[in-house]
Amino acid sequence: MKLIDILKEANIIYGGAIRPLPDNLLNDIEEIFYDFGAGVSEVDLYKPAREYRDIAYYGTMTDEGFEPNDENDPQYLAFQVLTRQPIGKYLSKSRILGGAPCPGAPADANYLLLEIHPPSRHSQGVNFLTVSSPHISGGNSDLPLIGWFDSRGEYIPDIKHFDKEGDPIA
Repeated sequence: MKLIDILKEANIIYGGAIRPLPDNLLNDIEEIFYDFGAGVSEVDLYKPAREYRDIAYYGTMTDEGFEPNDENDPQYLAFQVLTRQPIGKYLSKSRILGGAPCPGAPADANYLLLEIHPPSRHSQGVNFLTVSSPHISGGNSDLPLIGWFDSRGEYIPDIKHFDKEGDPIA
């Protein structure tokens, strides 16, 4: 085993670089990303679907600071819950964003990757979120996902069962 692999493994196991996503946060993710993947016209077997949210989705920046559109908006409240979590990556076996299990995935596959990023120069000091999930074969939520994430958060495409456009191989 190479030194870099040992360091990566130590970081995952001991450093907490990648954490399991607590189940109590799934509803907040589902609230914010309820339309995840809508409007996706091109599927890439080698890249997961990805969307982000920052504070700008929920209000307006003024000279006095941030003004939410609606302080009681369920999406805004869910965003606040998620962005208060420690910065880092979180994995889940959940398929709340759609799709059946990937046919080539192992039993311990992950289908959701949440990244909580530190504030950027555009986010007014608030963390922002990225959610990634494998594309769904054919775009129909009843069909299988075309890949998965391993325990390191690496995306693994199912090249045995799907072509590069995400269509099933006959």
